[in-house]
Amino acid sequence: MAETKNEGKTKRFLKSLIQTGKGKGKDLSVADENGCHMIEDEEAIVKIVTRAIVEHLPVQIQLEEGDAFTFFTYFEKENDEITYLEQARYVLVDALDPPLGNIKIRSAVFVEVSMFTELHLVRTKLRFQKIIEGKTIQMSFPRYLQQEPQKRAMVRAKLESQWKFSLEITRESGVKFAAKAYDISTGGVAIYYKEKIPKITEGSRVETIIYWPEGPPIRVDSVIIGQFSKQGYTGYRIRFLVGSFDLNQALGKVVSLAQRMSLTKRTRLFNKD
Repeated sequence: MAETKNEGKTKRFLKSLIQTGKGKGKDLSVADENGCHMIEDEEAIVKIVTRAIVEHLPVQIQLEEGDAFTFFTYFEKENDEITYLEQARYVLVDALDPPLGNIKIRSAVFVEVSMFTELHLVRTKLRFQKIIEGKTIQMSFPRYLQQEPQKRAMVRAKLESQWKFSLEITRESGVKFAAKAYDISTGGVAIYYKEKIPKITEGSRVETIIYWPEGPPIRVDSVIIGQFSKQGYTGYRIRFLVGSFDLNQALGKVVSLAQRMSLTKRTRLFNKD
């Protein structure tokens, strides 16, 4: 997870452009009551998509409005360049996962696109244009980006402290620490620990390893989205950056197990009464 000096400079530069809103790339709208911004400035959109390429942020795609099935991909360069993007001509994404999406998208007109940056959920709707060399998908340049606060919309499963679920968190510096999960979903986890709370900046990237009783450890690239405090537990909220169908399925199995264990616990308590 270590980054080179130049990669670190690039990430900090892009982060400063987007988060502090310097120059033409700043947010051009006032947030609504839900904290959402509509970004329509071309330069700002280019910077956000460029950052997604540089930081290899997963992109999620629904092929029909309201479709619950999600395909996974990443924004791509063209011949290792982003001139096409800087000129606001179109965007490119890698082949969809699972592969069925690469067939279904050929009949799509518009697709719903979303991704998570360090601090926001970003959504837009793009027009499908063509598939290049049987792999890379070309879509229209975004007319807008809807930027929303980070929220875990997926169903969360509460985890009891005595259950055999544990986490290992690795920071970009390589420092690791163990933690427990308060609750978990396919989109993220709330963590806590008994030792002194390590200081982690909101927006920091980490790797999360999930140890659970019915399968091998699950590794997932993640981001710290804020502090967590509930019922005496203190820690952080973590967003999973899920970039593949298999990883999403694996996380779903963890959540399903936690839900079954919670149901079993409630049933036993009910039967005692």
